[in-house]
Amino acid sequence: MLPVVGALLLTGLVPVRRLALVPVAGILIGGALAATVLGGRRALDELAARHGEVEADTPSG
Repeated sequence: MLPVVGALLLTGLVPVRRLALVPVAGILIGGALAATVLGGRRALDELAARHGEVEADTPSG
C-alpha cells in the first residue's frame, strides 16, 4: 500500500493533506484485504476439489 500511496502523491493525483490521504489509504487497504480473502477462498476450494489426486497417482508397492 505504501508504494502505491507514494506513487499517487508523487504524480499529484492525491493532494498531500491528511483529509485526502486517510480515505485513499483505507480504500487501498480494504481492497488488498478483500483480494487476499478471495484468493485464499479460491485456493482452499481448489485444494478441496483436487483432494485425492496425489494419492491416486502414487505407485503402490
